[in-house]
Amino acid sequence: QKGTMSIFERPLLGDEYSPKKNAPILFMPITLVAVGFAMCGIIGNSFVLFDDTDGSKAVTIFKLRILRIFGIMFCLMMIAAEVEWKQFLDTCAILRNWVARGIFYFFLGAMTLDPDTTKWYYEFNLVVAFSITGLAALYFIMGFIRISLIGKG
Repeated sequence: QKGTMSIFERPLLGDEYSPKKNAPILFMPITLVAVGFAMCGIIGNSFVLFDDTDGSKAVTIFKLRILRIFGIMFCLMMIAAEVEWKQFLDTCAILRNWVARGIFYFFLGAMTLDPDTTKWYYEFNLVVAFSITGLAALYFIMGFIRISLIGKG
């Protein structure tokens, strides 16, 4: 039974045809922009995490801070996925698939939105959230194009 591979050992659909591996110069701007958005996401989530201007709703603030800690961790995951850190992608292999990566980035963009419009950092978080969501749409569309091209040929 040496010739059989488990589903965890098989590469994801089209993983061996990764455009980032075949044409790294073309995808370098996308990687740099994505890492920049993730860094801005870390900064934006940190603004909310360390904001102590509203102490009246302690439970709500605690929940918001927990969500922002997760937001920072997800932004770090986004950076690890974009620079294609091998150990990370081996552990979290679903992010090799661009459609799944687009869904993850969409979730991260929605999570970065700040519901409080009265804060001074609201506009910054809004721009970061929509930027990450736009990148998510790009990855989602590129993933479907990649799947359709691999399926044809």
